[in-house]
Amino acid sequence: MIGSYPDQENGCISVEIERRKDFTLEKRHTYPSSRDRWFTGFPLLKMFKKKSSGNARISTNDRKRTTVFMNSNIKRYREMLDETNMEMEETIENLSFSKSKEWFKNPDMYQVLLVFKDFKSEMDFVKTPDPLFKYYVLSEVLILLLVYVLENLTLTEWNSPEWPFYLTLGLIIFVFFPLTWTHYIWTNYFANFKNELPTNQVISLFYKSSKFITNNSLARFIIYTILYVLFCVCVLSQWVECYETEILQNQKSKENHEQCIIPWQMTETFALAIMSFLFLRMYMWLKLFYASAIAAIYSYCILVFSVKFYGDSQTFNSALTPEASHILSIFSLTLILHLVDRQTEYINRINYLWYKDLIIKEGQASAQHKVNTLLLVNILPIPVVKLYLNVNRPSSEELYSDTYSNAAVMFASITNVSLESLGSGFLTIMSAIFGEFDLVNNK
Repeated sequence: MIGSYPDQENGCISVEIERRKDFTLEKRHTYPSSRDRWFTGFPLLKMFKKKSSGNARISTNDRKRTTVFMNSNIKRYREMLDETNMEMEETIENLSFSKSKEWFKNPDMYQVLLVFKDFKSEMDFVKTPDPLFKYYVLSEVLILLLVYVLENLTLTEWNSPEWPFYLTLGLIIFVFFPLTWTHYIWTNYFANFKNELPTNQVISLFYKSSKFITNNSLARFIIYTILYVLFCVCVLSQWVECYETEILQNQKSKENHEQCIIPWQMTETFALAIMSFLFLRMYMWLKLFYASAIAAIYSYCILVFSVKFYGDSQTFNSALTPEASHILSIFSLTLILHLVDRQTEYINRINYLWYKDLIIKEGQASAQHKVNTLLLVNILPIPVVKLYLNVNRPSSEELYSDTYSNAAVMFASITNVSLESLGSGFLTIMSAIFGEFDLVNNK
């Protein structure tokens, strides 16, 4: 510690010094001696502090020299990455799947409709690519086969399917499968390298179409609607067959059941028809509309055309008629599937908001990274720049070093030139001079 006071006898300033080694106090005149400079905390002499000697290796944390702008920019870049990670962690921890938040307390969506308040965000969400769409198409084949099996379980012999079944199955296998699966199959099993295109024109057409369908919401909507209509026709064809048999032959209920499936199996096949909710990324309200439509059509058929057929069936409650039991079961299933689908839709929309926020954060971090790179490459070699910008580098890592068999250091001075004479062109001239040195150095 240094303190100064005026000396009355000698007419000069005395300096009081506290040594760091033995902590003894001495009197010095004007300034400390050259030997004592290394032990004082004199602010003006810190730059002359003697470096430690010996062969001991010194930690890079003690020797690292950085500029103010380098520290601030790199620090800001790392802070942005840390802020993004912390924000994602906090959001995940605070995420609530409670129905109260889903229905009443979400600030980004209309609570009951589960639609974004921002129209642009809503449209962007609807247009989001769906790489799982091909699997939904595959699931329709499985459900179609289940319908056929269910329709024949109670019959004395298996009947051959009606023409809608073959039409639907043929369209899925020979049209919709190639339109949705070609890109995936070619990329994973036939391409020799990434982004290799098929040479066959037909395969190339299906390849481009499958990629287009994955990224285009309107194309997925058209395919979904066609599949749903065909599936409903397959189910209704069996009902029409039973209805015509009942009218034309005018048989009793027991005999009629030997010709057709029992009423509850008919209801179960219609329940499979509303399994359009398996298309998880399809618009939620569109799925509910289609499912409600087929449930309403089936209920109308029960009440108007097949009262006797359903009236003789069983009921799950003595207070309800058999017809009401069938209608209630089909609408209850529709409501339950909608509530499950609503939860899935809510999670998808939350994921979309996370992804959207993450893209913004990554853009800001990328811009900051480019600024840091541009600043550092002007004063440091590229390998050193990569070292500074490596956010995963341990703090104890040594400084970058390189070895050359021959090296030279040159000091150059520009004489007989003043800033006043150069004026505003000073930076231009200096940039040209340094550029010439860079060209020579790169050779």
